[in-house]
Amino acid sequence: YLKQVDRSAIELTFERASEKVKEPNAAIEGPDLARFQNFAKELPNWLDIAAKRMQDIRKRTASSTPAYSAASGPTMVNRPLKGLAHLVRPSERPAVVTPTSPAPRSGAPVPSASTSEVLEGSVQERIAARHGPGVLETIRIGWLTKPLLILRGGPGVGKSDLACSLIEDSAGDRVLTVAVDPTWRGREDLLGHVNPIDGWFVPTAVTELLHRAEKAWDAGDRLPFLLVFEEFNLSQPEHWLSELLVRSQYVATNRNARTIRLGGKRVTGWGEKEEPRVFLAPSVRMVATINSDHTVRALSPRVLDRAAVVTLAVQPHEALRRVGLELEKQELDAIADLDFRMRQRGAVFSYRTAESLKACLGRLSELGVQRSRALDLVLVQEVLSKVRL
Repeated sequence: YLKQVDRSAIELTFERASEKVKEPNAAIEGPDLARFQNFAKELPNWLDIAAKRMQDIRKRTASSTPAYSAASGPTMVNRPLKGLAHLVRPSERPAVVTPTSPAPRSGAPVPSASTSEVLEGSVQERIAARHGPGVLETIRIGWLTKPLLILRGGPGVGKSDLACSLIEDSAGDRVLTVAVDPTWRGREDLLGHVNPIDGWFVPTAVTELLHRAEKAWDAGDRLPFLLVFEEFNLSQPEHWLSELLVRSQYVATNRNARTIRLGGKRVTGWGEKEEPRVFLAPSVRMVATINSDHTVRALSPRVLDRAAVVTLAVQPHEALRRVGLELEKQELDAIADLDFRMRQRGAVFSYRTAESLKACLGRLSELGVQRSRALDLVLVQEVLSKVRL
């Protein structure tokens, strides 16, 4: 089990504690005081050692990711992580066993076994670099086990960026971002409707992507297609997404159960011989981004039971590093302390806040304000304004 924390927050905590123990009425004395002082003195060295160990573990765990073959699809290898193997004595290491699963009952709804169960190696490296190995691990599990992956977190923590980069899509035709509308009430909002004048079905961009995925699947193409639902819980998803959620539960070989009947005589823009229906190919994956505040709807158990939820967060030092902004230690400590105090009240430091700080500090002379004043104003506007009481 690995846990990574904000170094500046730890150092600030021990600085304050060191001041407290010097007070006349301090409750710590004798051996306990000596032990604390020794710990505080050696803390920087131990943090350096911890940082180096974390880097080594990341390198070793990255080398143990599953291999992907374009010809045969991904290969899952059941083995201990190389990065943690040294923590287990050879005699205690578990034997490598390839599990077998009983064959599903014909037609029974079970999680579909898609050939895109494993994220591509380049995608895994990108996720680990931006969000850490812990987030990568949870996403890999969710990608494997559920048809819907939900990314939850405060504004500006990188949900949208992560959602749209879960597959490689150089051509730009395998990923579709869907902005959920608060007025959505049924499947016609997602998939389309029948024109009452000519009786033809008018498809949406979502239906068109499902159509492309079906054609690719039938041609032997097993590369994934991705539907990204932004602001997923602005309306009740079980009302407009139920068709896809239900169909996605069936095995790939049960084509009838995974086929969506659209309605109408024909589909506008499709071939004359094509029926108004679309097969939900197992290569179609769904990912959604949600916020947790009073402006959105709570997700129902029906949706959560079919989804894997991954919570994202970002520490100030990581956000600043990502945007390429270096601050003085005192400034970084103040921001870390503010983030620690405000996080429980819904006010988080985000990548957007880091970008704003970088923009302001780069143009101080033009703005005509002092550096500390610019820092204060940005933090008031973009962090303290989010506080919920």
